[in-house]
Amino acid sequence: MRIKRTIDSWVLAVAVALMALPLGGLFSYLSSPQEVRADGVENATRLSRVARQLSREIAKLEKGGGFELAAHVLSVHSRIPAYEMLSRGVKLKELGPSAMAARITGQSLDYVSGYLASGATIDEVIARSGADEREAYNLFAASLVGVQHNRRNAANSALDFDGDGLSNALDPDIDNDKLLNSEDHDIDGDGLANAVDEDLDGDGMDNGRDDDTDADMVANYDDSDMDADSVANESDDDIDGDGVPNADDGDADGDGINDDSRGGLSPQKKGQGSGGNGNGNGNGNGNGNGNGNANGNGDDDDDDDNGNGNGNGNGNSNSNGNGNGNGNGNGNGNGNSNGNANGNGSQGTSASFKGLVQDMPSQVIGTWRINGRAVVVTQSTTIKGSVRVGVKVKVTGISRADGSVLASKIKKKSS
Repeated sequence: MRIKRTIDSWVLAVAVALMALPLGGLFSYLSSPQEVRADGVENATRLSRVARQLSREIAKLEKGGGFELAAHVLSVHSRIPAYEMLSRGVKLKELGPSAMAARITGQSLDYVSGYLASGATIDEVIARSGADEREAYNLFAASLVGVQHNRRNAANSALDFDGDGLSNALDPDIDNDKLLNSEDHDIDGDGLANAVDEDLDGDGMDNGRDDDTDADMVANYDDSDMDADSVANESDDDIDGDGVPNADDGDADGDGINDDSRGGLSPQKKGQGSGGNGNGNGNGNGNGNGNGNANGNGDDDDDDDNGNGNGNGNGNSNSNGNGNGNGNGNGNGNGNSNGNANGNGSQGTSASFKGLVQDMPSQVIGTWRINGRAVVVTQSTTIKGSVRVGVKVKVTGISRADGSVLASKIKKKSS
């Protein structure tokens, strides 16, 4: 009997000890700073979600506007040259989150891409670098909206005012007046000074919807004078040049983010904006060719392409159909896109060849003729040596569908 009582006592003691372990863990958990933990999880979830959305929107932009436009837009936001991304032979939708994370963390694209390929998440990349999670989310969100706006404007991606083979959206000298866009007081050469032009770079996007309003390869949120009116943003009463004073503009800086939500800085949703009493309405049909005007503020941070109201002033209706509305108020988005959101597009193939320069524009940037091939030179192209007509060079770049080559580097070769 004594042995049985001893065993029973031992079993009871073990059971009590085992019960105490989870209770101790529970007390420790309850006594920890739960608000910080919850915020970390929420920020991480939002960051991962917006990174995935960015990837999907880049794929849509590439399908609708071509891989060069998609690379250009990603370059504007990530500050990584387009040719560097195109030369990797990797789908842009896969490079997008890596490129933005590289910009945010200050790390190389190779490092971030490799870290993510090892199984790490965007949240881990940002956290490990010590970068501010909220600022990281802000930049991802702004780049997402920029890609969305360009996708909705894809129908205008072929506009080429000076006929040099570079669309206005990609051309560093849109009107071919020998002045770079960043130095030009009438960027698109339409006779309207930048200060009074509603689409000053002639890419089909009104200023209030354009992520690089003055086509200087600098995203609006990085640009000290985003509307190129020679008035610095801090002194400008209409920063984004959309015709709506900052005080009445729900998105005064033209980054696609509702200014009222700066605390969390999330993209505007389904046309919800601020100011005024008017309402904008967008009726979606999924064809991506909407062209009406609406004056509500709005954009969409999800990937379902529901109809959205547009930016204050003269914003174009989004990809989901025809928008219309009055006043500077709340835009309401209706309708759903039925278009195919998939498709990876072609990245192009690497090209490298040698030949004589047969023709080149006097301003250097534009379309060259080398060894009988059209070679497109942009601000991102590296030119080594004194290159002129008649000189032998080596061209490195990306072959395009039309047979031309988008040059990343042109190097003079000895005869």
